[in-house]
Parts: sequence; C-alpha cells; structure tokens
Amino acid sequence: MNKRTTNIFRIIMSSDSDTSIRKLAEHFNVSERTIRNDLYDINSFLFANNQEKLTICANGAINYFGDKELEIKKILQKDFDFYTYKLNREERKLIASAILLDSCKYITISAIADEMLISRQTLINDLDEIKKYFSSFNLKIQSNSNKGLRIVGTEKNRRNMLLSIIYANTDSAEELQGFSNPFSKLLLSLLFDNEQKEIFESIIKAVEKKYDTYFTDASYQRVLYYCMFVVKRIRAERFCETDPIGKNVKYTMASDILLYLCDYFHIDCVEDEVTLLSEILARQYFIKSSPGDDSDPLTIQIIASRFISAISDELSMNLTTDFIFYKNLASHMESTMNYTFDEADQNAPLDILMKDYSEVFLRLQGATSTFLTIIWGREMR
Repeated sequence: MNKRTTNIFRIIMSSDSDTSIRKLAEHFNVSERTIRNDLYDINSFLFANNQEKLTICANGAINYFGDKELEIKKILQKDFDFYTYKLNREERKLIASAILLDSCKYITISAIADEMLISRQTLINDLDEIKKYFSSFNLKIQSNSNKGLRIVGTEKNRRNMLLSIIYANTDSAEELQGFSNPFSKLLLSLLFDNEQKEIFESIIKAVEKKYDTYFTDASYQRVLYYCMFVVKRIRAERFCETDPIGKNVKYTMASDILLYLCDYFHIDCVEDEVTLLSEILARQYFIKSSPGDDSDPLTIQIIASRFISAISDELSMNLTTDFIFYKNLASHMESTMNYTFDEADQNAPLDILMKDYSEVFLRLQGATSTFLTIIWGREMR
C-alpha cells in the first residue's frame, strides 16, 4: 500500500454507490492501467489480511460486497510499518526530516535509510530536496564525513518545522475516532510512544475541566502533540528561548499544563517554556471561553453571524443555517481577539487551500471588506 492506493481504498469504501476505474483515473489524473495495477495491490493487501477482495467488472465498475464501514475501520486501525506501506518521494522527505528533527545528535544517512527501509542511495538522491525543505524553516543540515548529519538552527524553528509536518499530515477527527491514514500512523509512531499518549491526554483534559475551557478537536490534537514533543526535548535538555513579551490570557493555563507534565515526568519546568506554550494556547480555538478572557461572547456571536451573512451573499450560498460552522467561527474569533499577531504563522494547509481554491479566496475578499466595514467602519486595503 502507498498513498494513492490507500486513498483509492478509502474512496471505494466510503462511497455509497459503486465507482469505476475510469472515474478513479480521472480523479487521480493517471491512466486506467495505473488504477488497475493499484486495485491489484489493494486486493493483494486485502487477501493478506484475510479480508474480502474487491470485484472488478468487465466494464470497469468496482464492487465490494462486504460491510464497507467495518472493513475500512479494520484496515485503517491496522498497525502499518515501512515494510507494508511504500513511501513516495514526498513522504520520504517528511519522514527523513522528522527523524533528523527528533535527533539530538549526529545521525548517519545509513541509519536514517535503515529506519525507513530504503536504500542509502535513494536517501542521498532525496537529500537536496530535504535541505531545501529545512531552509524554508530557517534551519540547515550540517554534514560531517565521520559523524553524519545534524540540524543547525534555533530550537523554536526546529519545533515549528516538526509540528508543521505533524499538523499537515494528521486528521483530528480520524485521530479521535481511533483510526487514521497509514502515513499519519507511521509518522506519529516514529516520534511518540503511544503508551504514554494517555498520560498527556488525561493532563490536558484535567486542565480543560479546571478552567471550564475546552479545545476544538483540531486544537486539542495540536496541543497534545506539541506537549508530547516538548517533554521529549526538555528530557534531552533542549530548551526553547522566547522574547520577554509578558503574560497573555492563557499563561496560567499553560503553566498548569507544564507543571503537571514536569511533575509526572520529573523534569524541570522552565519559564520560557511556559511562555511559549501560552503563545501556542492563545492561537488555538476553544468551544467555551475561559473565565479570564476579556472578550464579550454576545458581541463575538453578532460579529460571527454578520460575517457568515456577508460570505453567503458573496458566494450566493446560504451558510446561515449551518450551526456548527457558526459555532466554530465564533470560537475562532474569540481566540483571535485574545491574541496579538505580530506576524502570520507559517500554515502549510492554508497555503494548499489558497492554491486549490484561489477563486473562492478572491471572492471572499469582498465579503471580508464588507465585514470590516460593518464591524469597524473601514474598507480593506
């Protein structure tokens, strides 16, 4: 299995009706022959896991006569490894980058290649692309002929890059349901001890309850993986320095999370780490505001409602009846209004959305301008 065959499998199993080789070829922009080869690989995988195989008709229709919902969960809950899941070039780049970022010392090319079950030469061929990737986060790969490779750059940039990789390749909804795509599972199992995950979850949930402030699913996952990586770095005595910016509205909550973690794992709780975590928390989205927030919930609800109306008018699409959208937007605005943005964070998923849906983003500029005019009485420039 690889990324495309996994996605084909998900499409077939998630579809209420039968699909076809032609439709899949158009969707993935590949030949029908390629799709037939992928279907052969999927059936081989299903057979090896004692699952019912797909049926491919002469006209190219693809049928599955088993319980689709049950089968997709069985497969996606399976523990994949680098032997059963074939990495493409982009995935090799991400996994190699994660291994380098997670390392606190020099690591050889052979050791990285062995971890990924690929040849040393394959990794060498990918190295230039990997170096460019690191440079986009202001990090550099330093090479030593006797020792191997190591990362040069700030701890903050190192964390930002690793978390960017995790956030762009995990789905919070699937994670919370206990099953995710194979690449996501490989990436997370490479970095974290799944047995300790419950400890982090229980601490974060306890602090949520204490403050009567609850993260959205996506924000919960972001904070969870950030905390797991921070503990690893502090254990290795790799601390992060921050600028003296003062305490924000989430500082106390961040302090409690880190104090609980440091007490459990018997590590030092450093002031700069609390400040950095408070910055992370202030950028997250919450279902319910904490007692210390200064924002007016009623005002935020009015703003969210007017903004959705402006978007609906611009896109000629009625979004005003979507309560979940309204609630999440209000939570997002609530978090945003309690945080001062000095500069925009690097956001890989947003870049992809802007590229794939550029026309929608351009049209939303009009809605945003209308929104700003209504709320703050000024035009967007």
